[in-house]
Amino acid sequence: MDKVLDANDLISLEHSLVENLINAYYFVGAFKDAARCLSNKIGFGIDFGGFTFWSDLDKYDKSLYKEKFDDIEIEFGNESIILSIAGERYIEKNPQYEQEIEMYLDNIRNNIDG
Repeated sequence: MDKVLDANDLISLEHSLVENLINAYYFVGAFKDAARCLSNKIGFGIDFGGFTFWSDLDKYDKSLYKEKFDDIEIEFGNESIILSIAGERYIEKNPQYEQEIEMYLDNIRNNIDG
């Protein structure tokens, strides 16, 4: 399977499930759509897992969290990380989308920082 992340990109082996989630987005052709949605502060998901903003959640879903999160959460079971290297790898594999993905990544960074 072609992928955008591998074990060398992980902070710890506990994040290998999240690596699989991001690679699943790439494999099914949803990575660019996910980046577009995230750049506009809109969550995105497939059956395998999803990306969530706090603003995506309704009152009930917010009550399930111990505290509000400010970043983009990538959900897969109990694991979460911030989207990062995967975008750069996507560009390496799909250079024709470089400007578009860079714009999405800049917007995502602004969403996290601001």
